[in-house]
Amino acid sequence: MTRRLQLSVLLTISTLPVMTGAVLSPALPALKSAFGGGAGAQTWARWALTTPALFVAVGAPLAGFVIDRTGRRPVLLASLVLFGASGSVGGLLGSLPAITASRAA
Repeated sequence: MTRRLQLSVLLTISTLPVMTGAVLSPALPALKSAFGGGAGAQTWARWALTTPALFVAVGAPLAGFVIDRTGRRPVLLASLVLFGASGSVGGLLGSLPAITASRAA
């Protein structure tokens, strides 16, 4: 793989967490109304939007430690699998706390 291609892949992958928030933001009103629309639904919907950013910030030092021990490729591949699985399962979950937990993963 050429150096330019490697950098392109890494830069593209680094946009994934930002894009998840951008994709979910327009759906917040529908998400709130789908789960009752009360104060609890509004709070959990906001948490579902902001939780991934919190876990990225908290998990970054741990990820750096693991990368130092194992290398970049295994961590990147495992992260992509976890990102895809936890992002996809949100459509199957029936409560906002469960959706928030899947987004935390």
